[in-house]
This record gives sequence, structure tokens and C-alpha cells, in this order.
Amino acid sequence: MNKTLTQILMLALFVSASACSNQWRDADAGVESTEVLKMLGEAGAANVQASSVIKSIDSTSASVYFAEAPGNLGTVASVMSLSYFNFLGKNDAFTFRNVSYVRLFFIDDPRSSHHSNALIIGIKEGTSDTLKYYSFSGVGVFDSGEFEAILKDSSSGRQLVLRSWDVEDDEFKSVIQLRVSDVDSSGFERYIGKFSTLVGYGG
Repeated sequence: MNKTLTQILMLALFVSASACSNQWRDADAGVESTEVLKMLGEAGAANVQASSVIKSIDSTSASVYFAEAPGNLGTVASVMSLSYFNFLGKNDAFTFRNVSYVRLFFIDDPRSSHHSNALIIGIKEGTSDTLKYYSFSGVGVFDSGEFEAILKDSSSGRQLVLRSWDVEDDEFKSVIQLRVSDVDSSGFERYIGKFSTLVGYGG
């Protein structure tokens, strides 16, 4: 089976695994807010870029949207339903099957004219017990019931575009889904899947 066909079949699997996430937005991550903040602190301690992002947050106004898998929200494949992981520096052979555990933080910090946003991803690969963190940050905007943010890894220069329709009155709902596109060196945007369910804390 060639690589392209394999990737098409994988994407079909992701769509099937997370199909209900288009309608189901009532979720419980099974984690208290104090534990989420503790885990966010661990991410900052493990990754310089994540630390910089966390320190820039206005803790009085920011919200943190969190997910981990496997756990209450589902499997790795359903929570991180992505067909490509090039934005993490991985090759096309890397799939969700290489990930035994994932921890996601999406941070929304409202400012006067825009929203400051960040995505922090922690993954364990294979049998490793070590969480490796990746961090992206940038600016987001709400427009006509849609949220869009362009985020960048300041170290590698890799970019992501995140979109969500789980908004109301230019604010996120308590449970959100983020659709994910990566951006190549030519500026071409490619839809790669979704973070199906993240639960909000704070704000």
C-alpha cells in the first residue's frame, strides 16, 4: 500500500473516531483546575518557549483549555485527530500510533484589540515516560461566530492555523474543538485534522 493511500485511510479513521465531536460539546476532563495549573507549570519547567508563553499570560483574564489522552475525553486518536505531525518536526511516517499519551493546553488571553493565544503540546512517544513539549504562540481574532489564530513555534518557525466555531459573543464556550492546519514554507495552508475536545478552566 503506497504512502498516499495509507494517509487517506488514516484520515478516514480519524474522521470516524472523532465524528461525534462535531456535535458533542459537554465534556469533563476529570481533572481539577489546580491539577491543570500544576501540569501547565511542569510544561513551563520542561520547555523554554512554553515558559516564556506562560509568563506572558495575564492570569486574571486568561483561560486555559485542557485535554489529555488516554483519559476521560477519549483515546489519543480521538483527542488528537491529526493526519500529519510535520509541525512537530516529525516525518510523514509518524502517526498517532507513535504516541502513547498526549497533554494539550490551549491558552486564550483577551487583550484590548485581539486575543493572545498559545498552544502547548506534550507527548510521550512509544514506551517513553518522558513528556516532550512543543509550544506555539500568536494572535487570534473572533469574526462572525468564528475564531482564527495563527500560531508560530519561535524556535523552528513552523506555523499552525487554529479555527473554532465553539464561540458565543466573541468568547469561547466552556468546551471547544480546534480545527488544525499547518503551513508550509511557501505559505500554503493544509488542513490536517482537529483537537476534538478541550475543556475550559479559568477566565
